[in-house]
Amino acid sequence: MSKVIVHQTITVDGYGAGANWSEERPFGDDGGDGWGNRLHAWMFDQAEENQAEIDQMSGAAAHIMGRNMFGPVRGEWDRLWNGWWGDDPPFHGPVFVLTHHKRDPQPMDGGTTYHFVTDGIESALAQAREAAGNGDIAIQGVRPPSISISPPTWSTSCGCTSCRSRSAPAPASSTASRR
Repeated sequence: MSKVIVHQTITVDGYGAGANWSEERPFGDDGGDGWGNRLHAWMFDQAEENQAEIDQMSGAAAHIMGRNMFGPVRGEWDRLWNGWWGDDPPFHGPVFVLTHHKRDPQPMDGGTTYHFVTDGIESALAQAREAAGNGDIAIQGVRPPSISISPPTWSTSCGCTSCRSRSAPAPASSTASRR
């Protein structure tokens, strides 16, 4: 049976990106070059210590991401945008992008195809489960309030060396509006 794994790097004060976000600075004023290097340094600067997390993210059979993680285009798709990662994104499988605006699937090199889901996280999860078969599903770049799926247990451990031992039962109710 597949697992659904949520990956979200945030600062201690709760931010996943800085203010003044732009196409040139996808993570905004993040205290670095705007590409999230400082935010994600905990994982990649000590890659050998966090190899399990890196393998888990790159080993997922399907991915779900928010529209902001996919790119800077707002509103209707008024120009071609194929994601931040160039012609050969690191996902190498189906990626379901949550959005309010319809768009045809976008196949990329290396096996990645972006599918644009306009009917919510539950639909994206159902499509990802079907695409993944028994493989794992990674949810990345989705604001936690937009996640309203309720698995039997929620893990409060991201798996990193700092919090590998913590887990908790599922919240009684986990609902929020999708933005």
